[in-house]
Amino acid sequence: MIHNSISKLLAIYLALFFTLAFSFNTFATPSQANPNAPEQLAHWNKVIGSWTTTEESLKRDGTGWAPSTGALWNFYWAMDGWAIRDEYFSPPLNSEISDPNKRQIGTNIRVFNQEKNEWIMAWITKAGQSVDVYSAKSDGKTIVMYTPALKEGAQHKRITFFDIKDNSFEWKMEFSKDGKTNWLEVHRIHAIRN
Repeated sequence: MIHNSISKLLAIYLALFFTLAFSFNTFATPSQANPNAPEQLAHWNKVIGSWTTTEESLKRDGTGWAPSTGALWNFYWAMDGWAIRDEYFSPPLNSEISDPNKRQIGTNIRVFNQEKNEWIMAWITKAGQSVDVYSAKSDGKTIVMYTPALKEGAQHKRITFFDIKDNSFEWKMEFSKDGKTNWLEVHRIHAIRN
């Protein structure tokens, strides 16, 4: 019960944070990390920019992988170079779709907490009614995001950015019932720089 109340309060604070962050970020987008920001922001250097993705999801019956809609995914420095922001459009904005309300639009904000030596990340979508909050660790080669199951019957989520190169990166989402073992990969993203 207390955990749910804290989660709801955190979601409200993050929604307010998003609103303020985007209001300020509208006026200027820095071209690099702030020189006073934590050195871990450099772990995102290769990801800054615009990407086109191809994606695949695990079939519901678990028998293999099926192509999924690709996306346009843009990463920026934000909050005067103290954070990383991204915007995700699936399918990309230049793709015509019969119902624009079916286009998935989402955004992340990512800041580094030096005291805890971890990232705090929040994901919100146009259609969603909640904010997904992740903690993450990074080492310059991989970025591993994690969020625990927040309600009975839900699964723990782990997202990993890996094989990060100048013009490509890989991404995967995994679920687990206990958050420790038996992770099941359910979605893959292959990104190519535009």
